[in-house]
Amino acid sequence: MKHLEIRQQFSGYFVEHGHTLVKPSNVIPAGDPTLLFTNAGMNQFKDALLGREKRSYRRCSSIQPCMRVGGKHNDLDAVGKDGRHLTWFEMLGNWSFGDYYKEDAIAFAWELSTRRLGLDPQRIYASVYKDDDESYEIWRKVAGLPDSQIVRLGDIDKGDEENFWSMGPTGPCGPCTELYFDQGESFGQDVVGGATDRYLEFWNLVFMQYDRQEDGSFKPLPMRSVDTGMGLERVASLLQGKSNVFHTDLFMPIIEAVAARSGRDFAGADATAMCVVADHIRALTFVLFDGGEFGRVGRGYVLRRILRRAVMHASDLGLKEPWLYSLVPTVVSTIGVYDVPEDRQQSIAAAIRDEEERFLRTLDRGLVYFRKAADETRQAGGITIAGPAAFQLYDTYGFPVDLTRILAEEEGLAVDLNGFESELEQQRARSKDAQDFYDAGGWVVLEEGTDGGFAGYDLSSLEVQVLRYRDHGDGQIDLILSRTPLYVEGGGELADQGTLSNDAIEIAVSDVKRIDVGVVHTGTIRRGLSAGLERDPVLLAVVDRERRQRKAAHHTATHLAHAALRSILGPATRQMGSLVTEDRLRFDFATDRALTPAELVTIEDMVNGWVLEDHVVNKHLNVPLQQALDMGALAFFADNYGERVRVLEIPSVSIELCGGNHINRTSEIGSFQILSEQSVGAGVRRLEAVTHRASVLRTRDTRELLHQAAAALNVTVEQVPTRILKLTEDLKKLEKERQALARQAFSGKGSDALLAEAEQKDGVLTLVKALGTADPASIKNLLDDLKAKHPAGLFILIGESDGKGSIVVGVGAEAIKTRKLNAGALAKAIGQKLGAGGGGRPDFAQTGFKDVAQDQVEVIARAAVAEAVGD
Repeated sequence: MKHLEIRQQFSGYFVEHGHTLVKPSNVIPAGDPTLLFTNAGMNQFKDALLGREKRSYRRCSSIQPCMRVGGKHNDLDAVGKDGRHLTWFEMLGNWSFGDYYKEDAIAFAWELSTRRLGLDPQRIYASVYKDDDESYEIWRKVAGLPDSQIVRLGDIDKGDEENFWSMGPTGPCGPCTELYFDQGESFGQDVVGGATDRYLEFWNLVFMQYDRQEDGSFKPLPMRSVDTGMGLERVASLLQGKSNVFHTDLFMPIIEAVAARSGRDFAGADATAMCVVADHIRALTFVLFDGGEFGRVGRGYVLRRILRRAVMHASDLGLKEPWLYSLVPTVVSTIGVYDVPEDRQQSIAAAIRDEEERFLRTLDRGLVYFRKAADETRQAGGITIAGPAAFQLYDTYGFPVDLTRILAEEEGLAVDLNGFESELEQQRARSKDAQDFYDAGGWVVLEEGTDGGFAGYDLSSLEVQVLRYRDHGDGQIDLILSRTPLYVEGGGELADQGTLSNDAIEIAVSDVKRIDVGVVHTGTIRRGLSAGLERDPVLLAVVDRERRQRKAAHHTATHLAHAALRSILGPATRQMGSLVTEDRLRFDFATDRALTPAELVTIEDMVNGWVLEDHVVNKHLNVPLQQALDMGALAFFADNYGERVRVLEIPSVSIELCGGNHINRTSEIGSFQILSEQSVGAGVRRLEAVTHRASVLRTRDTRELLHQAAAALNVTVEQVPTRILKLTEDLKKLEKERQALARQAFSGKGSDALLAEAEQKDGVLTLVKALGTADPASIKNLLDDLKAKHPAGLFILIGESDGKGSIVVGVGAEAIKTRKLNAGALAKAIGQKLGAGGGGRPDFAQTGFKDVAQDQVEVIARAAVAEAVGD
């Protein structure tokens, strides 16, 4: 059964049984800072499962793309090592929000697996939690499974949470039952839940039954729910009779393309490398399509690691040049259910190619760093490369530790793996990406119940009740309230700030975030003690209205800027992200080119024009999603919204889905000034601007700087540009004179002095010399003098000027003729070792270097000369 038919069978079955088929959410969560990536089908239903959100349906299903590459769920390093782990995969799921429970959920899973999909009932096994007798008996009753095909797993009292699901240390949790398929004795001897793929787990049914308390006890949930997930790739492998997921029609077209490009067979170690490449290019293609971008932190850093891992495995297949990008169309056609327009495929491929080229340059620099670390280890009399050095290779240059270990073994060295793991753990501790969703506990519970969330945009104060608090002991305190008038961080907009107070205590609130336990207010105790909350848990919450107004002005301005950008660049331009604070706005947008200075002026003029026209800003509340789309609302992140949305409309200018704070009329923005426009990744640009009071302050500061410059130059403000231009021309003239003097210093006797250091190597006079500070023009003149005096010589000169390193290679006419030496080939070889380009003519060529000591460059150049000359 092909994967397209599996999708149809699954969706059709649950629709027939009264489930609403829900579109999948974006793999990059919008409005949920607690997640790095969407890692389960339940993510978009989290609030419904917790009872915080009411939907028009009580049972539903979806097919959800997921990423498991960080935090609690991280399968990145397992990909390719077995036949089931993936980074990007699709989860088939069905849910019940207080509707059906265990018996119906198990019956649905059994009937679909055996009657619709046709899996052999004799080979299906079920696991249940150790004391979940109810599920055990349902399997016997509904499926007729004998005791030999039902296994009890897990014991949370002993730290084994197998077959027991929990959202975090506290909160909703419950037992699971999982379906396994016996793949046969060819996979070896094993047991259900064992380490091999003999019994492949393909469907997990979670029964949310309890609320785990701070003391570890369990209370029944008022609403019991069902959350299930079946891996499409795993069930496809079973239905297609394949030994692992990579042999299915979800992967083989991609793997065949890799095999054809490399000229190798899909077998042995090469098969592992092909599986990694196929998995990783799928992940990169669809995450970039969903708005992801490569970067140095967070999601961007994870994507960069995935690409680098793919490049390393491609290198194992003999593919040393950028080429992963060419697989994007194959990936899109192989999956076949996601509409990725050709222009988007091209932009995704361009982003991947750019990152491939960047990493290949980094890879060469990493090899230089490795050689340096290896040399230092030997010089110190050691045989083990230190953990921090291995971590530097991993973190800065993208070297998997296994690669560092292999390189070390080739040099007769080892790697301090424990030291590496220690450095890695320290990095994880510094990162919040894997921790935001899960709460650390330590709450004092004053009132049972869940928070009521954000109470409304027009409230400036509200009497609230403290449900829980956590005193950090350093003046910092966290609180969960019955509800709040303070805006919760989301949609790119920072949270409101304000105060919480009563007669016993006053707290300055600095942040409001939603995590798994609810909406958490973080602040500093200004007066009183937290213990006073136990006597009087009722507080007056007051919003800093002036700060909210400044945020609102910046937020509305992002919508105007977006409209202006689409007017100039066309409707294909789309929002890729934003940040709204009280002092500035940041807007990321998709485009393939930089804006010109004239276009930036036009954007400013358009936005300020709309500001002066004093348009009304309409906020349409509780609008059905489809109705909002019919209104023409832009909804790039619409998949992450609920059934009803808030629409922000500026008539004749802009209409978008938005849940943030906004002003009532555009004139309240005051003015709009662009600060910068720059690239933040392939196909993504960033606009930064200020409005409102921040714009006034920016104008004042700029004016003051201009007056200071005029005073320093002893001219009027109007004369500053002319004066600066004159000074620039004078500096250029002086620089030319300095370079002329430098050339004189290197000529004549300079070349004679250098020739005294030259060496004869197999009949060729060779010289490799680091000159220290020297500009490229001076080095070239010196090189020409050396070649003129010794036509049978090979000369490499190294110098640095203005922070840039230059390597100039010269080969005399006689050496070219008799020894077939080539300066261009030498420069290219040296440049590759240093992560740079390089090349030129047979008699003259050059390359460069950066962040490498000249003596290290000299060592690399000497090795290249030795290889070329044959010494």
